Amino acid sequence: MMKRLKRNRGLLCLLLAALLALPAAAAGTYTLTVRYHRAGVDFSLYQVGAPAGESWAMTGPFAGYAVVLPDGDSSAGVWRTAAETLAAYAALDGISPDSTQITSGGQAQFSGLEAGLYLIVGESHRQDEAAYTPIPALVAVAGDATVELKAETPPPEGGDATYQVVKVWAGGESQRMESVTLQLICNGQPDRTVTLSAANDWSYRWTSGPGHTWQVAELDVPEGFTVSVDRENGVFTVTNTWPDEPEEPNKPEGPNLPYTGQLWWPVPVLLFAGGVLLIVDRVRSRQKGSKDDG
Repeated sequence: MMKRLKRNRGLLCLLLAALLALPAAAAGTYTLTVRYHRAGVDFSLYQVGAPAGESWAMTGPFAGYAVVLPDGDSSAGVWRTAAETLAAYAALDGISPDSTQITSGGQAQFSGLEAGLYLIVGESHRQDEAAYTPIPALVAVAGDATVELKAETPPPEGGDATYQVVKVWAGGESQRMESVTLQLICNGQPDRTVTLSAANDWSYRWTSGPGHTWQVAELDVPEGFTVSVDRENGVFTVTNTWPDEPEEPNKPEGPNLPYTGQLWWPVPVLLFAGGVLLIVDRVRSRQKGSKDDG
């Protein structure tokens, strides 16, 4: 009887060890599908965050940026703004993507991904005599995920478009700088730097011919502040936020953006645990039956 019990205990230990190893074995097997209406468009994928409890920790070449990563409670606007901000820094600093894919049949797939927060950036392309640029997106991957991307509405062809960048402070009145320097980026390449201050009402305007894509990145973010860049109809709003201040001052909150990847690994874990309990129950039943026979 004691030998049988020892064998069963050994089997149970092996089962528990395999159970604990399940999450590690499941990592690195996820696929992210990007849906886009046009074929032959290049998409780049960057991992910007790694799981850190219930949130994300900036990772790799993105770790040094003063950008707050969104979470499951963040609004759709916060997710969009964070993606725009990180995409501008990736272009400015020439960060190499982790993977690139070209759309075919209305989609592009990135496979072998570990759990994390990913930035998707698409290349500009022409369609119907107009230039289109996919809107950057952040996607939380904790399982196979699918995201559908749309393109910016291009400015009218045949004339110049007017752009504006506006600087906004949120909190930290005593810590604010007298001026900030911004980098304007055209078609993924640095174009010019501009300095904003009270002297120019913290604003700058410029014009551009058709077919160009513009981004804005803040250089040397003031210490203690975070930065976000929101773009709306040719207006870039650069916000420096002091800790514990709202990320979108004076802006209504949009609907929450759910995680696009579902966490599936607990399902086999629970099934495995159920199997272990069945085995333990069977061992106890056999032991009880042996005693009754005796």
